[in-house]
Amino acid sequence: MFIFDYLYYKIYWFYKNLLKEKDADFVSACILAVIQGASLLLVLETIYDITKIEIELIENKFYIPIMIFFIGFNYLRYRNKIEVMVDKWSNEPDRIRKRKSRIVLIYIILLFGFTGDALTFLNLI
Repeated sequence: MFIFDYLYYKIYWFYKNLLKEKDADFVSACILAVIQGASLLLVLETIYDITKIEIELIENKFYIPIMIFFIGFNYLRYRNKIEVMVDKWSNEPDRIRKRKSRIVLIYIILLFGFTGDALTFLNLI
């Protein structure tokens, strides 16, 4: 869960400090839900590619409930933890902060690169 915790923190920080969004916690939960949904989609596609077993969950009607679940889960999980995350990560050294930011960026780029294949697989795009 560390990568999702750190992603939430970085998204929250961006929306709260740079964009001055008053609902940064909810926006962050929604954006993180999209990333988590893409991660789940990639896992399901990988299982299908390896096993060639059709997975009933890989359908268009599956994604809206899963996104709603992830949004609710993220909002409830992080609504009271943002102060702890700010204390934990706001004062980290530049070298460590830059390394973690690069890891997160690489994760997102690779995730959506591979998820594009998954969306084509599902005929969603």
